[in-house]
Amino acid sequence: MRFERLTNLFSVFLVPVVGVSLSMVRPAFAETRTRGAQRSQPSAAEAQQNAEEPESTAEREKRIRQLMRDGVVDYRRSNYTGARDAFQKAWQLSRHLDIAASLADVEMKLGHYLEAAGYWEYYLGNMPPDRADAEAQLAECRKHLGSINVVVDTPDAAILVDDQVAARAPVSSPIWLKPGEHTIVARLGEQKSAPQSVSLTEGSSQNVTLKLKVASAPEQVAPPVEPLSPDPLPGSGSSKGSKTAPIVVLVAGGALTVTAVALGIVYKGKSDDENTRRLLLLSQFDTKFPGTSCAAPSGSVATACDTLDKSAERVDTFRNTSLVSFVAAGALGVATALTTYLLWPSGSSDKANVRVIPWTAGRSHGATFELSF
Repeated sequence: MRFERLTNLFSVFLVPVVGVSLSMVRPAFAETRTRGAQRSQPSAAEAQQNAEEPESTAEREKRIRQLMRDGVVDYRRSNYTGARDAFQKAWQLSRHLDIAASLADVEMKLGHYLEAAGYWEYYLGNMPPDRADAEAQLAECRKHLGSINVVVDTPDAAILVDDQVAARAPVSSPIWLKPGEHTIVARLGEQKSAPQSVSLTEGSSQNVTLKLKVASAPEQVAPPVEPLSPDPLPGSGSSKGSKTAPIVVLVAGGALTVTAVALGIVYKGKSDDENTRRLLLLSQFDTKFPGTSCAAPSGSVATACDTLDKSAERVDTFRNTSLVSFVAAGALGVATALTTYLLWPSGSSDKANVRVIPWTAGRSHGATFELSF
């Protein structure tokens, strides 16, 4: 922003706004690629104070005009820190394009190119009339920054730069950073990638690949089952009749146990997939309706909240079904083993032994039953 822009700004906020009403300007983006403008967000205490002390539109615009007057005066005196403070207070009251341009210009004067780039990106994202000039200013800021191109193997993972969320996967554009050392990490829930360090200089760019998924362990293959060869009981031609009942129990119980385990695995996968979808819907909701809650929704917000609620209900239903299936599988396995052991003929010279071996392979779970006789 040149001095002429500030003079124009001074006129805009001294008289009723011409061309673009303060109430028509779109709110600031929730998650900028350069993170510069995020530092100007109002604190929780200021937001609470604003909620407790509502003011009329006229009073609000009057405060904005006064803050812009103060900022312009400081700018003319080359007091750029004072001008930035005044413009930031006005920014907290209204995300007006000219306020964004004012902040971008004064941040450049102070050598804060990352913050200035964030405001210029917001300015360009709201279709300003002097786009060419703003693009030139943004390009000038980026000459003093470095960038990283991040690839993550897991969608919707948060990308943290120096412990601050900078973007969310997949990332389609570079993340701009100040020159120097930075630590990059991807995170999704409890999963975290190995940290990667980059060293950037002005105008440099580096590629960063982050991996969250861990290669699953090889599946355990059950040993082949030896064919049953029952021994005859003393005094009889065969013990086939006496061993039929426990063998039937073993086969039927084993089939039911395997079925329950399979159901648990299927619904566990459905729960994970639905939870990923719910997180994506929540991210879209925060982007589309920033600062809005589902406490008392209306209109399109109510529709979005209803979609989120239904997704959460499906997650709970699938998770509970999976849990019940695994519990049932455990109970059936124990009952099958115990019943088979008790029904085995006590007079047989062969002793029946039962072992239940639980196992886990990656995200799969199950149990191996071994019966020897």
